[in-house]
Amino acid sequence: MTTAQTQNTIGKPVKSSVHVCFAQENLSVNGESIYKNTMHVTIADNSTCTQPIHIADYIDTDQNAPSHIRVTVGQNAHAHIIDYQKSCYPPPSWSVDLSDHANITFKQHHTWKHLQTGVVTIQINAHAQSNCQYHLLTHGGTDIRYTMNVDLQGTGANVTVQIVPILKQSESATIQTEQHHRASHTTSSILVRGLVSDKGQMNCTGLVHLAPTATHANAVQKSAFLLDGDQARAYTRPVLEALTCQVHCVHGSAIGQTDKEQILYMTMRGLSDKKAERMLMQGFLTSALDDYGRNVVYQILNADE
Repeated sequence: MTTAQTQNTIGKPVKSSVHVCFAQENLSVNGESIYKNTMHVTIADNSTCTQPIHIADYIDTDQNAPSHIRVTVGQNAHAHIIDYQKSCYPPPSWSVDLSDHANITFKQHHTWKHLQTGVVTIQINAHAQSNCQYHLLTHGGTDIRYTMNVDLQGTGANVTVQIVPILKQSESATIQTEQHHRASHTTSSILVRGLVSDKGQMNCTGLVHLAPTATHANAVQKSAFLLDGDQARAYTRPVLEALTCQVHCVHGSAIGQTDKEQILYMTMRGLSDKKAERMLMQGFLTSALDDYGRNVVYQILNADE
């Protein structure tokens, strides 16, 4: 049996076009109550949020942190959501529903340095002519798992995903992505570009599935990892399932180390080997990031100086 109680936001200002509330779900399992805190973000039809929605503004303490965030974007709505997770609580799972002609941009930063393990599930449902841009920078943790499911349900839907994981020492992560095209003229792109250093280990699998109804779809799924150290490891497995021939698909993976010739070229111009290598790593990682992400990458790569 499941019951839900909804309360207003914790005294934070909310624009009239955006409604935020928390639902406390009481699940009864074998006679024992289990509570799950869910945060609901609803963006009204035909609204444009001129300022980003910062998830941290609605979380006052770690105890109040949601384990799941559900976002509903109305028809013809435009929004920008920022989730820069720096606290000690685990990052929540997400489910995002985009109505027809909705447009949303997500920027997330997850720091796992205070946590050893964690599981994050991200579900994106895109309806007709909707558009979603999703960016994730994640680092730390000894056993972190991300599962992303992109479901393009309406004609002309578009979802673009960029994930940048950084692993050092003995950190490990698993990233599993799925792109399901169910309607015609849909477009999806997932790019995972990461750095694995020291004894870090990365596992990345990607599935692209195109249903018989997904004619004229365009799907891209790529992963690229830079290894720094003889014991760093990265494993990738791209999978393609196309049930119609009228599509355009690209999938693949690449794993390699820094180019020694490039490092030599840079050292001949006055840089140390270490500085040259870090500049190459930074350039490799930050091509898909904004100013905030580039600054975080710089701090991570130079943390031991």
